[in-house]
Amino acid sequence: MRFTVTTAVATFALVAAASVPASSTPIGNGLFQILDVGASDVNIVVAGDSTSDEQDEWVYLLTLDLARRYPAYRVAYYLWNKGAGWPSTPQNIQDGAPGTHVINIWNLSASGATEEYGLNYAESSIVPLQPDLLLISYGHNDGTDTVRFRWGIQSLVQTVAAGSPRTEIGLIAQNPETGNTYQQQRAAELELLASQLDLAFVDVLGAFEATGAPDSYLRDGVHPTPGASYLWENTVFASMGAGADKPGPVRRVGAVARPVNLIRFGDFSRFVKGKPDAWTLKNAKATVDFKSAEAPHRFAVRLTEQTPGVSYIYQPFNIRLVRGQWVTVAVRLYVPNDPKSRTIGMVGVVDNRTDASATTQLGNGDNPRGQYYWQIVSRKIDPTATSAGVTVYIDSSPTQTTGTPSTIYVQQVLAVLGPEAPLVEDATPPGGPHQPPSD
Repeated sequence: MRFTVTTAVATFALVAAASVPASSTPIGNGLFQILDVGASDVNIVVAGDSTSDEQDEWVYLLTLDLARRYPAYRVAYYLWNKGAGWPSTPQNIQDGAPGTHVINIWNLSASGATEEYGLNYAESSIVPLQPDLLLISYGHNDGTDTVRFRWGIQSLVQTVAAGSPRTEIGLIAQNPETGNTYQQQRAAELELLASQLDLAFVDVLGAFEATGAPDSYLRDGVHPTPGASYLWENTVFASMGAGADKPGPVRRVGAVARPVNLIRFGDFSRFVKGKPDAWTLKNAKATVDFKSAEAPHRFAVRLTEQTPGVSYIYQPFNIRLVRGQWVTVAVRLYVPNDPKSRTIGMVGVVDNRTDASATTQLGNGDNPRGQYYWQIVSRKIDPTATSAGVTVYIDSSPTQTTGTPSTIYVQQVLAVLGPEAPLVEDATPPGGPHQPPSD
């Protein structure tokens, strides 16, 4: 089911809503507003695999189409090099007349690449460009996997969005493969992710299937023929509202407007060196769990106490935003049926001027066990505080010394400005109520 929290500043979905009907709104609106008036340089980044790194494939063809549409622009094409990164000198596609401004196409596509490859270079090579548009096209190298694929795409999206908030992001469902339905399964995950994060969804797979004979457009069961690359490029070009008579198969989906979240990676979509990015772990081990999530989520994080005693994760707020303000934190968590401690699942909104006992809501025996639930804490940050943040305790008892280590599952942590407000049950998703993970 979907819940919302109403605060003084906004109403926002705590669990992503189901997909909404398709929209004809093209992607790249901000990009084309700039291009149509010749206002400034623009940067378009594509993160993809071997279906997009050759000159007879869709990214290069898209570059040529943009050059024809905008003859006043100089057009520069940068093709990623696996060993050296971005070239110092781009391929000059068009000088432009007068050529005052530049359309920069940065093609970070590499043979054999998966979304993990793109994530490795997100902060170092994509975010510094502050792209006007990022198109993500992975899947063919993920084998049978769909869930980890989706988590990797989500991590890439969240990483770029954190470092370049103005970037518009589109997810491309790649062409189908011969003899399996893995790409169709991944396309469904991409469409769901687009609906949850308000991203654009470009259904290239659907365009191939609409031909009635998609296999005939493949040269080896996976890679499009040169002619099929035009089909791919035309689909993307039309989706961008860049000159087609009919709108392309694009969906820009998203349900509820959200205020700015006070924390980063509250969905645990990004791990760095085996730990959730932006979080500090105290006596705790975190692992991504793809079996213990509730629909429509595809993963949760399993948090386990390492040695008997206090165990928690923590993330600080930007103190300049929260000092003297009310903050509401909502944590979607699951505590096993038979915990060894009654102090599991405690959530705190803490600052360095207020006693900890006054800043937390205990996850004691009165709270649910064996099911996901929202733990809500709301309090005013001390106006003299110099630090504040959110703490989620795996176990808050320093005296618990026997039994198996405490474990909880956390699916999402949200924090916004505003006083506490009641949870409102919105709807039950297809398939009925959420099922808890196996203990």
